Amino acid sequence: PWGVSRTLTARLTANGSGVSGKYLRFYINGSYCGDAGPTNSSGYASRSCTPPSSPGTATINVQFSGDTQYNSSSDNANWSLQKHTTEVV
Repeated sequence: PWGVSRTLTARLTANGSGVSGKYLRFYINGSYCGDAGPTNSSGYASRSCTPPSSPGTATINVQFSGDTQYNSSSDNANWSLQKHTTEVV
C-alpha cells in the first residue's frame, strides 16, 4: 500500500556480473529517497523508501554515478500503488 515504507532493491552489474562495494541513489517520482550500499558481492543494495501518499503508479529511478573503474548507469521501474482494502462489518 501507499504511504508505508517499503524496501527497494537494485542490482549493479558489469558484463553480467555483480559489482560490489558501490553506492546507488534511489528516487521516487523524481524526489530523492536516499542512497543504498555498499553493494554486496552479487551487486545488490537495498533502501527503505516511502511511496507517495496516494494510489497510482510511481516511477522508481536508481542511479550509479560511476567512478574511475565503471561508467555511470541508471534504470527506471514502475511501482503500482493500490488503494487500501476496506471492509464493512
